[in-house]
Amino acid sequence: MGRVSSYLHGTSGVEQRRLALLNRLVNQGSLRELGLRKGEKVLEVGSGLGHFAREMARQVGRRGRVLGIEQSRRQLRALRLLLTGEALGFAAMREPTKDDIDALVGPATPHFAYQLRARLEELVLDLPDEDPVKRYAVEKMDVLDRLGHASSKAEEGDREPRSRIGWNELPSAAPASDPLPPRG
Repeated sequence: MGRVSSYLHGTSGVEQRRLALLNRLVNQGSLRELGLRKGEKVLEVGSGLGHFAREMARQVGRRGRVLGIEQSRRQLRALRLLLTGEALGFAAMREPTKDDIDALVGPATPHFAYQLRARLEELVLDLPDEDPVKRYAVEKMDVLDRLGHASSKAEEGDREPRSRIGWNELPSAAPASDPLPPRG
């Protein structure tokens, strides 16, 4: 693969400690809003190192249960070392399939191509390079790169002429500088 992920958060120890501090601050407000009660059952998808899951487990108490699902095998291994015997359970996500890749890439639009590419790279990060799903994902990442690059170049080009076939049928074709009249 050889490319550096454009995903904002890394998995290094230093980065995880920084994120843990940030998470503690964010989690306090989130827990207040959730208003979890003793005995409740909670599913958290994308548990990372389980900081939020542990806080939720404290709120639901011994009769409650928190199950966290994590995609990153590396984070899951580190997470299991941190478990403190609370009412927590963690599971790895199943390995991705080509269908998963297609589901992620299929609805790609130019504006979100790079974000989807980063998610796709994270999805297959732990797969061996020779894995057919990872090779397929790399092909799709190249497509997303081209889509994102084309989008960034579109700003430099001329506007489409109003004489283009279908112009009037596409409400989204109106530029911000000349919006469609209000419906009504």
